[in-house]
Amino acid sequence: QLTPTLFSKTCLSTAFNWTLSEDSPDWYEEDESKIQDPPFHLQFVRAGSRCGWSWCTSGYISSCEINWLDPEPNSESGDYGTYIKELHDVKRCVGFYRGYYQPPTEEEYHRL
Repeated sequence: QLTPTLFSKTCLSTAFNWTLSEDSPDWYEEDESKIQDPPFHLQFVRAGSRCGWSWCTSGYISSCEINWLDPEPNSESGDYGTYIKELHDVKRCVGFYRGYYQPPTEEEYHRL
């Protein structure tokens, strides 16, 4: 069971600071000509009672698609309206990396 105060905000980006290691074979340098840096940071997100996580850029400006930890609430549940509203807020950050659930490869990143 979740501790209610643990997930009190839509994004918990300031609560944790997990990043892809520069020693990882998946890590690569940012392309200065790109609008966005690579999404090598992890963030936890919440929409209504639904929790998930996604890869995001430093500064949490843009993110990959959300990897949900639980199913979407039933449309007849009391939480559904809150879920839809907060889901819209969470999905605003998914743009540049739409369609990616993990950081793009270096080759994909340079094609974006």
